[in-house]
Amino acid sequence: MEFDAQSEVVRNISLPIHQAKGWMKLVGVLSILYGVLMVFTIVGIIFAWLPIWMGVLLMQSASSVERAYATGDEAQLVVSLSKIKTYFTITGVLALLGLLMFAVVFLFGMMGAMLGGMSEYGGF
Repeated sequence: MEFDAQSEVVRNISLPIHQAKGWMKLVGVLSILYGVLMVFTIVGIIFAWLPIWMGVLLMQSASSVERAYATGDEAQLVVSLSKIKTYFTITGVLALLGLLMFAVVFLFGMMGAMLGGMSEYGGF
């Protein structure tokens, strides 16, 4: 199969992601399974779509990079990178929300401990 210069550039750029496609598919499948298992919990019913969506994004990205590497198609590489961008955007937002929730719980915990300590010594 003969590749032109553009196709060779696309193949070279997509090589690291292409080499990681197996891991991307594995993490994607595990994420989807995690989402399916979350459905069986009360809170999980509300949030189960997130890990499923993230798993699908990884699977789609791995498939697109596979096609990009095989054909030298620039558009497929862009699709793959776009899916990875969305995956990491979601991961970042969830991490920030997790930190924010931790800070709020910690703050209320500390306030509760202070109020409990004050009431024990007759402050309230």
